[in-house]
Amino acid sequence: MKRFVVAAACLLSAGCNKADEGSNSAVEYKIVEDGGPETRDERTYDSLGDRTFTRVQKYKIIAQGDAGKSFHMLIAGIKLNVGSKTVSTVDAAFFPIVDGVHTFECGHNYDVKLTADVNALSDPACKFELRGVLVPSGKATLQKTP
Repeated sequence: MKRFVVAAACLLSAGCNKADEGSNSAVEYKIVEDGGPETRDERTYDSLGDRTFTRVQKYKIIAQGDAGKSFHMLIAGIKLNVGSKTVSTVDAAFFPIVDGVHTFECGHNYDVKLTADVNALSDPACKFELRGVLVPSGKATLQKTP
């Protein structure tokens, strides 16, 4: 939600151009896994015979070249897959690229029986489809409300 607000503020207050309209060069990106999956928020419910936890895979979105080093917003679609199953889809997410990099966490919540082999469970993985880039093109001002 915070990313959406920043993007909306950019569009409404300052104005933004797509990268190919506001500059002479397009920005290329490299998206890489940042380490292996982490397990977080483990909880055991003995009375139910369940355990819950979240697995998170971090990704670094890295803008290539000098054109990507200044602040801009990358817009991308995301598919969260667990194994061969797509569990969620986001058509357009905003990623603030600061100093050429943004770190994104792709996570999935698991609810399994206490006897389940959690090492046999598939890890979350995100696939990205780049949609476009917004580059700030105007001066922003803030009006305080009483």
